Amino acid sequence: MPVVPGDRSCGISENMSNRRCSCGTVFCVIYNGESCALKVGQAIEKDTFQEEVKVMEQLAGAGGAPLVLATCPEKPAFVMTLCGTLSLDRFLRKKKKASTCVKVARLVAKALREVHAKGVVHCDLKSNNVLVDVDANGKPTGVHIIDFGLARPAGTLLKIMVPKGSAGEWYCPCFYMGKLVSLKCDMQGMADILSDIAKCNSAVADDLQELITNGRHANHKQRLSAKETLAKLKAISALKGRKVT
Repeated sequence: MPVVPGDRSCGISENMSNRRCSCGTVFCVIYNGESCALKVGQAIEKDTFQEEVKVMEQLAGAGGAPLVLATCPEKPAFVMTLCGTLSLDRFLRKKKKASTCVKVARLVAKALREVHAKGVVHCDLKSNNVLVDVDANGKPTGVHIIDFGLARPAGTLLKIMVPKGSAGEWYCPCFYMGKLVSLKCDMQGMADILSDIAKCNSAVADDLQELITNGRHANHKQRLSAKETLAKLKAISALKGRKVT
């Protein structure tokens, strides 16, 4: 089945029609009559793409991750389900209610817990790599963790790398130091997301600060897991009298 470019008639936003990610560029296309996402890379990225497809197949949709629909044998490219167009960083650009901030934090923690349950370390977790589903009132109903170009199975030994420019705060130092990646490596990215959420509404900043600090702890053994972080966020909701789901 041929892949054709997406158009406005299928509800694809211009922002998502050409999205640069960690490895390659994502385009909105029509595949088998459905709006999907096509990720294309350079020839030198073929091995990286194969690793990404392998990880995504291992996840099988966990954490709201896209599902791989087709791969291209000639070049680094694959088609996957389209998980929406609203990234978490865009969602947080306007001030949100405290209850909304805590809810979206819980949704991300829950999605990360699902990814980790599959034994996968994302390695590039940040607000731009999370898509948010919202209802008619703009309230978050679910999230999708995306862009697994740098993801690896837990316990993978990474090569020593030199960061291009200054390394983002969401990257765990293990990513560059040639160490074995663990699930706790992603908690630094989770802390970065919680920091973005805290900036969206100062009323939740103090509540989230302990989790932010913990996720950035140099000692991985001191960091909470995604499951433990989710439990803490549920407790924050309960203390503030909000319904916990």
